[in-house]
Amino acid sequence: MKTGHMPQEEQVLTYTIAQVARMTGLSDRTWWTLVRSGQIPTVKIGGRILVEASAVRELIKKRTDRTGSPTKEPPPHVRKAQERARLAGKK
Repeated sequence: MKTGHMPQEEQVLTYTIAQVARMTGLSDRTWWTLVRSGQIPTVKIGGRILVEASAVRELIKKRTDRTGSPTKEPPPHVRKAQERARLAGKK
């Protein structure tokens, strides 16, 4: 009987913008905006622009509090829509 250990599953180091968008449910455009504004670092390898997996996790961690809720309030137009929906439900 062999006593060797099982190889660990390879960890993903980078993602394309399209992959990050699919995984997070945000649009490609949102991620490109984050990249252009310097909020998320990228790596250029060959002709491809890649986002480090750790940078995606860190950005999400920064944007949520300990309960997993977003730390920022929704934009005014979203708050207004939420208030209208709440009031419509009371009628």
